[in-house]
Amino acid sequence: MIRKVTALILFLLMIFTSLYLKSQIDAFNMDFYSGKDNGAFVQLESILIFSFVFFALISRRNKILYGFLGLIVGVISSVICYLIFGTEILFPFSASLLVIFIFYLLDKFHI
Repeated sequence: MIRKVTALILFLLMIFTSLYLKSQIDAFNMDFYSGKDNGAFVQLESILIFSFVFFALISRRNKILYGFLGLIVGVISSVICYLIFGTEILFPFSASLLVIFIFYLLDKFHI
């Protein structure tokens, strides 16, 4: 039960972070731009941090190893979702859901 509550809190935190980043990107705040990327790198960084923290906090064993596994999963899911959605608002949400789905899939099969 504690893992589910922690996962929900982390996902809600990711939603609020994504909405804040999107509002700052739409307001043309130059701190959130790296060239002509339209804020994609900042969103990518937030997804990578989320996936590392999510895997490290929710895993039951070897938290550091799972954290780095979450980082790899975050990179892969971010690239896939960026290619599908671009820099739209669905990009960070779908990447976060994909990270959560992959974690529970790995957890179910004890990988």
